Amino acid sequence: MDVLLDKAIESYQKSIALSPNFPAYNNIGLAAWAKGNYEIEHKIDPIKSYDFSIENLQTAIKLNPRYPAIYDSLALSYTTKGNILLNRNLDPLKLFDLAIECSQKAISMDLDGVEPYYNLGVTYNKKALYYLMQNRDPQEFLNSAREVLKTANKIDSDDAEIYLEQIYSETLAARWQILQNQDPSKFINQARTILRKLSSEPSSDFYKSMSETYLWQADWQMKNNNKAVETINMAIMLINKSLEIEPEKAEFLAINGHLALLKAKEEKDKTRDLAKEAEKMLEKAIAKDLLLKYYEPLLIEARNLQK
Repeated sequence: MDVLLDKAIESYQKSIALSPNFPAYNNIGLAAWAKGNYEIEHKIDPIKSYDFSIENLQTAIKLNPRYPAIYDSLALSYTTKGNILLNRNLDPLKLFDLAIECSQKAISMDLDGVEPYYNLGVTYNKKALYYLMQNRDPQEFLNSAREVLKTANKIDSDDAEIYLEQIYSETLAARWQILQNQDPSKFINQARTILRKLSSEPSSDFYKSMSETYLWQADWQMKNNNKAVETINMAIMLINKSLEIEPEKAEFLAINGHLALLKAKEEKDKTRDLAKEAEKMLEKAIAKDLLLKYYEPLLIEARNLQK
């Protein structure tokens, strides 16, 4: 795959050498973005590829500023690179803001295209996540995400990815409530209401999203010294359904590890064994996916529980 992308880029560069042209710069930008994604999957630093994508898409816009899809592609490259910085505990806000500006430009040129609305919602959620990680109020960006994702849903009510991103907004809102020592039930229930719209065709991501609602419900119960074992077990049952469908998906393994850690804290007679299980799953998840480094504090916690 990587070799094919390099060959495609080389071919477009030859076209540019003969005569600089919009299609070639655009296609290099798209190919470089795809190469960055490939590099993430194979544990190669993708930053150079995303920078190359951004550089070429910017040039393409200079040559043809009236093509809406190019702004959406550039927004995607900014957001993807920003997500890398976020997971490295670096500040991604400039990139997220540039992505938002590009998505808004794409929307202004094509009000009926669903992708710019969806991608804008994703970026607002990423910005909200960064604020959450910094213990800063993310609600402004969550409200913006809700608004644009609602519009995306009106354009295409059959797109499961839109519903899943809406659920993610509510999950982030629930996490913020917990950080503020406030009841997250309103947002957990809103997430589950949206999930019911997908229940006729459950996917691995459906079970993952449902599991997360129980994970954060359990987190809240434990913070209030209430028993959470039943809630944790429900979350584990759901994430195991995700793993039955995609047994090696790193994100699912990480959530399972998080849940094992919660259970280790709850079941005192099994703390060491459950903490060891949590450590094993979290280690595997982080090793498989460079974007899951934000789980490292949980990994450290799992190790400490075994001492």
